Amino acid sequence: MGSAIRGRFRPGVTEEEVCDRRLLARIHRYTLDRLRKEIEPVSGQDHVRFLLRWQHVAPGTRLEGKRGVLRIVEQLQGFDIPVSVWERDILPTRVLGYKPAWLDELCLSGEVAWGRLALGRAASDDKARALPASAVTPVSIMRRADVPWLAAGVRESAGAVATSTSGPTVDVLELLARRGALFFDEIVAGSGRLRSEVERALWEAVARGLVSADGFQALRALSPEAREAHRKERGTKRGSRPSAAGLAAGRWSLFHAASAAPGAALSEEALAERWALLLLKRYGIVCRAILERECLTVPWRAVLRVLRRLEARGQVRGGRFVAGLSGEQYADPEAVDLLRSVRRTAGQGEEVTLAAVDPLNLVGILTPGARVPATPNGTVTWRDGLAVT
Repeated sequence: MGSAIRGRFRPGVTEEEVCDRRLLARIHRYTLDRLRKEIEPVSGQDHVRFLLRWQHVAPGTRLEGKRGVLRIVEQLQGFDIPVSVWERDILPTRVLGYKPAWLDELCLSGEVAWGRLALGRAASDDKARALPASAVTPVSIMRRADVPWLAAGVRESAGAVATSTSGPTVDVLELLARRGALFFDEIVAGSGRLRSEVERALWEAVARGLVSADGFQALRALSPEAREAHRKERGTKRGSRPSAAGLAAGRWSLFHAASAAPGAALSEEALAERWALLLLKRYGIVCRAILERECLTVPWRAVLRVLRRLEARGQVRGGRFVAGLSGEQYADPEAVDLLRSVRRTAGQGEEVTLAAVDPLNLVGILTPGARVPATPNGTVTWRDGLAVT
């Protein structure tokens, strides 16, 4: 009848035991209730102080070396940030003595990839004018193996983004689909297009989330400094399009997210579980409000089901961790320990300034007040967990 369950239910017991299913469910419920009662909610101010440490931007918490860069990539993957901000503000604030070569090594080794996941109107609307990539084009840096499910959680579809590309872009995309990864000169020769046409086609495809390159050097050519240096070298006018200098660094290929229908291999439940675990890694404590800055298309109800199941397994903690936030809250067990440590430590005037596009720009979301627009050149300053800008 299925009214009893076999297993080992008490610590130290080595022999198989039998327990009534309803009694076991009641014991399990009591255990979860007891664990939840142990939680003392912290203020929104302490929550921000916790987040600054969880994401390694608070003084004394930054990571080091290439492994540190990889850990930050794993934590922030799936979050599109403007090209010029990644190495100007995001990685240096989290990795001590950050060197661009570390990111290039991770890309060239095949561990890390980059590409645009979230597609705005200019990148996805069939009637929109083709726009090339620029320093403010948002891209995500992520583990290459995770690209398919990351894209599946952000994009509604994959096929629609290529329909409004220009002639040279279509030729380049067809060439890459037919021959695989190619160097810039090979694309020029294989497509029969002018170098300037291939150059513009690649930048347009980057903006549409259709192509990527081996290393991050290609995107550095989009920075204002690189464009100004190229302008002086070539004697071109200010405001000219990005140069092909960076395009020649490494091979170009179709962005894996654009080559297959997102979500084809994963059910909504499996996709929601991967994103739930990623959100726990990114924020430590997950609630509905934290998703305001995310471009996630997986519904919150699916993520919530996964979090409830993970709590039942003992993999996450549920409870009221932060006062003033509505809805259910779930936390990584390590985050609970860090949150308690932050609560016991008084603020000492700690001040941290971040880019406005940083995932930790949660002003008006987790804290009172108006939101700070996520603009590439804007900043947010936190002092002891309070926004002062």
